[in-house]
Amino acid sequence: MLSDAQEDLARVFATTGIDKFEGVAWSPAPRGSPLLEGALAHLEGEILSVSSHGDHDVAVVGVDFAESHAGFPLLYYRGGFGGLASFVNPTVTDKIVDRRIGQSEADYLTYCAMCRDNFARRGKRAIHVLDLLFPGSDDPAARPDPGFSMRQENRGRLKRQLLRDVWKEAVNEPAVDIELVVSADVQADLERKLILLDDVRQTIRHAEASGTKLIDPKTGHFIASHRLVAMTYWVEYAVEDGRYVVFRAYSHRMQLG
Repeated sequence: MLSDAQEDLARVFATTGIDKFEGVAWSPAPRGSPLLEGALAHLEGEILSVSSHGDHDVAVVGVDFAESHAGFPLLYYRGGFGGLASFVNPTVTDKIVDRRIGQSEADYLTYCAMCRDNFARRGKRAIHVLDLLFPGSDDPAARPDPGFSMRQENRGRLKRQLLRDVWKEAVNEPAVDIELVVSADVQADLERKLILLDDVRQTIRHAEASGTKLIDPKTGHFIASHRLVAMTYWVEYAVEDGRYVVFRAYSHRMQLG
């Protein structure tokens, strides 16, 4: 298991046609396997069986040597190192980000958009390489983390703009008939639960159109649910001056009968 400081080494070992051990410090394990210097953990043992599953081979190993060291692991997810680790383990991600931040007082430059946003979320000034190629503000390093929902909406906005301006296709803009009022605390809770504002809008839109909603007699708030693909969303809300005030939301995979 490599440490979070060994991304360059991981890329070397992922490259074909080169001597992957050139310049790499290592020492032999009891059976002779190379133990890479700086790695967090090593395992060595005897291969007991190998079986094929899809496009992978699965090996069952009888481990007879193991060691580990303190530190943070190098995480790889959907083609990138570290940026989307927050979806897997937010606590570990924050520790990794804070450790990186503590390595320099300078502004950071990233090629990973999620990494830049994670730095911004933890208060670190950082820019993405595209900020240099396509400058759009006086101080891009001060740009805050857009958050889970705005990041999704920005991607959709960019896609529609490219389809319209580059490929000259007709594009329908999304409906904006549901105006939400979301407090900072509720927004933070939605971020933690990975619930998009658009999920909330669709749930409220369905409830208002179908009339399928409950009312809490103590608060007067509406409670509605709506299933989108494989998730069921619940939203507690109220209507004030034509706007929809969201008090809380959650989701689950159970399908209601």
